Amino acid sequence: MLPMQLYQKTIKIWLLVLILGVAASRSYAQEEAFTAENSGIETLEEPMEFGDGSKGGVGLRQVSLRRFCPSVGNQAGQPAAACLGWAFGYGCMSIANNKRANILGNQLAKEAFSAYFPFEMLQKEASSCQISEYIPKMRNILTQVGNVKANYDQKTISCKSQPNQNHVNQAAQYRVGALDYVFSKGGQRGNSFAQIEFKTKAALSKGSPVVVLLQIDDSFRQLKSAVWQPSNTGKTAYQPVVVIGFDDNRQMFEIFNSMGTAWGNQGFAYIGYNDFTQWAKNGTKISLIPKVPVRPRPSINPTPSPSPRPNPTPSPNPPAPLRPEVVLRGSADLRQVNLTGGSYSVLPIVVSRKGKFYETKKTFDIAERVQFVSNQLPQFGYVYVLSIDAAQRAKLHFPKQGESAYVADENSRLVFPRPLATYDENNRLVVTDKGFVKERNGADWLIVLYSKQKIASDQLQNWVDQLAVPTDRVVATLEKTLDSSLVPWQSVKFNAQTMQFSVQSNQGSVVPLIIKIKGY
Repeated sequence: MLPMQLYQKTIKIWLLVLILGVAASRSYAQEEAFTAENSGIETLEEPMEFGDGSKGGVGLRQVSLRRFCPSVGNQAGQPAAACLGWAFGYGCMSIANNKRANILGNQLAKEAFSAYFPFEMLQKEASSCQISEYIPKMRNILTQVGNVKANYDQKTISCKSQPNQNHVNQAAQYRVGALDYVFSKGGQRGNSFAQIEFKTKAALSKGSPVVVLLQIDDSFRQLKSAVWQPSNTGKTAYQPVVVIGFDDNRQMFEIFNSMGTAWGNQGFAYIGYNDFTQWAKNGTKISLIPKVPVRPRPSINPTPSPSPRPNPTPSPNPPAPLRPEVVLRGSADLRQVNLTGGSYSVLPIVVSRKGKFYETKKTFDIAERVQFVSNQLPQFGYVYVLSIDAAQRAKLHFPKQGESAYVADENSRLVFPRPLATYDENNRLVVTDKGFVKERNGADWLIVLYSKQKIASDQLQNWVDQLAVPTDRVVATLEKTLDSSLVPWQSVKFNAQTMQFSVQSNQGSVVPLIIKIKGY
């Protein structure tokens, strides 16, 4: 038998091992609090983050949002699912707001938003901290409730913590416009490796950081260098990080993490394009609510009155307030897409104004391809693309289910049909132009609606259905269909030779760009 002291010591050692084993199992259980499969990203809308390699595409070879990042945080000792709050609230939201403050001409004074508040607002199981459909839940929190400043995080948190009503009230002044889909793997909208790289770069090129769910291994957890190269060793888990830049010369993305300054290179790291596209599971970004500078109203009576004036008698019928002024601008081109020897080329198509629509000078034959390019879009507005072919078939091309018609950047370059992103034999990204293919003899119509208001999907489909009419009735039917939504033609200034317009009006909300594509 063991002496009593040795026996007691042995028992203590086994108890310690048991406690550490339970702690370790809990740690792994926490890492499984959320997965890529239960993220719910499929419910998010995809904004217009595509182009032809210039505006709105990937024309830049290097981007870094690092100077807009808040101080590196550390999620050590917190529930594993709290990293969702670190990525979406503290990381992405802070960077996006600091970037916008710089664009608006304000002196760059970094501010940070809370990581704990959005995490505590997430619906989860208190016993296991399990979270499902966490991306749409995070969207609802940031868009409907908002967030608070990072000084809220000077506390301890648990899966049972909840913000009080006072903080919920404060959060309302810091809401975002949307949480948007960038890419995902699997499911109906699964993207290829080329699309993942392209879409992530496109968002970064427009100044939007991207929250990416990475599958990680031990080499990631223990990273002490500037570059992460997966080793495929150790228990894999999921870690949301914020992608803040890319460098084509190094063929790498740059990420901002929340594992302290001892991780990576002072809390930052690079990951190669190939490793990123293999280990990244989904990506989202934040669209901020437009911030329009408020102009002070001139004083009606700047000189103080020497004596009080009697209260005026209220008018029994006060005048109705003026509707907000609609300010829209747009410019576009048509291009012919030719396939020669296995490669595509594009040529400009000449158009001219014919009353209320534009018409092509060229007459097109069956199988020829036409591409629409919108060079300027209505900032903080919406764009819808539909067509009517020679067989009187009306079709909505954009947005389809899961796509967003919202335009956050008027410098986006909208290309329809979308270019195809692939890799060549040297593993370089190649963007191939595509075009609408003419299928029947006769005229085709392309109609692009520029709107200051979001059009409900059922209303939009109703409009499309009504436009299935012969070619000589398209314009009149469109006018009747849009009805009061149509900005009066006399308020719109159209260019006679190029597809370009501008408008300022307090009537209607939609300006249609109508294009007749002549056919044999």
